[in-house]
Amino acid sequence: AEVKGTTFQTASSTYGAINNNGELLVDGCKFLDNDRSKDSGVYSTAITSYNKATILNSEFKNNKGTAGGAVYVMYSYTLKENPVMDIKNCTFDNNVAPGTSYTSGTGGAVKCNGKAITLNIEDSTFTNNNAKNGGAVYAEGNVTIINSVFHDNTASIGEDVYVASGSNTAVLGCTVDDESYLWEADGGNLTIGDAPAKPVKANITV
Repeated sequence: AEVKGTTFQTASSTYGAINNNGELLVDGCKFLDNDRSKDSGVYSTAITSYNKATILNSEFKNNKGTAGGAVYVMYSYTLKENPVMDIKNCTFDNNVAPGTSYTSGTGGAVKCNGKAITLNIEDSTFTNNNAKNGGAVYAEGNVTIINSVFHDNTASIGEDVYVASGSNTAVLGCTVDDESYLWEADGGNLTIGDAPAKPVKANITV
């Protein structure tokens, strides 16, 4: 499925504005003021994905979910797929995962839940997001974050990125308020470094 140039506002369905079990492309969309924070289960408000998803050039603002304030990617024991999500050139501002009595709030903007998941984030901005763990991103799986900006996110642990046990997470070429806001739990693997060099295209004249 392809969703382009669409605004999703005040969505209240169980799995948020978009629930993806197949292959999804989201480009140039806005997700504003969606709220599932009062539910007792584990819900995101904008996008929940169990398979392959690409999110480009989109804005997520003022969303509230019990887990993954805006975006939640997770493994499905029914589908038995290894989910892959690519997020590029997106903004996440003032999203919240407050949690409930059923689940602690994790991933104020994005939650990746499952060791078989691959999540790639590039050229994106995370500001003013909040959760108990992982104010901006809660990472469980294979996560790579490149050339992105984290500012004024808040959490009890891992204001910008919380790396869960069993997760391999690389934060490369990113701007953060403080490296201590990148939190590595026991059993997690966090790498902080420069962004990888982009391949140079050769000019060949025939």
